[in-house]
Amino acid sequence: MATSPKAATSISSERPLLRYIGLDGEYLSNSGSYRTVETHLFHLRALYACDRVQVLTQVLGADDKRLHLFHVLTREGDQASAATAEQMLIHVDAGSGRSGPVQGDVRGSVLELARLQSCHVRSAPAQASGFAERELTGST
Repeated sequence: MATSPKAATSISSERPLLRYIGLDGEYLSNSGSYRTVETHLFHLRALYACDRVQVLTQVLGADDKRLHLFHVLTREGDQASAATAEQMLIHVDAGSGRSGPVQGDVRGSVLELARLQSCHVRSAPAQASGFAERELTGST
């Protein structure tokens, strides 16, 4: 039975990244979280119910409030993309429920990932992203 790439990409592919940068239960309760404010999905190939998939996540940019991600979903062992997803996430303050700057060690991790990414030439999938190129200036 075939399933669409859309169904496969509905799994939150940014969660491992958010755990990696330190968004644990304590941070979520006391400081805040990220919320997706814009997404662009491209469904490129069919996937099947028993397919094992992998997601490559690239940080396109980040600042104190925003995290710009690009995901490529492939069938395990296959080089061809089954789907891509580009997301813009906004950091939301736990107290106010409004956008606010990322705090503490999480801020350092996010900005370090963005710095490391800027040291590398963008890959072909990221160049095919759905957003118009935008400079992250720190304002929202």
